[in-house]
Amino acid sequence: MTPQSAYKKETIEFLSTIRVNFYEPDEIVPEGHGSGRFSFRINNRKYRMSFRDLEDVFHFDNKEGRETEPGTPPAELQSFWTMIGVNEYMSSTAKSTHIRNPTLMI
Repeated sequence: MTPQSAYKKETIEFLSTIRVNFYEPDEIVPEGHGSGRFSFRINNRKYRMSFRDLEDVFHFDNKEGRETEPGTPPAELQSFWTMIGVNEYMSSTAKSTHIRNPTLMI
């Protein structure tokens, strides 16, 4: 069994059920949740996680971009991509720009 096939069913279920929710400006936000949360299913079991929980899981120490709003300066966005990637983000070379399936365009 290869790593790619080991979790195929779970990966498909995760990708087909993930829902991302941003808190509204007038919504009461639970302490420590950040700007939103997401929910998904794996093995027919529901899971929920806040954005801050996700940051903690992946040890994102640099919190730049946590509250990214429309109009965020490009330099700040580039620092985020530099933090999680190898180089600067360029949409023309990103494989994610070629995804046409609406389910996967998150």
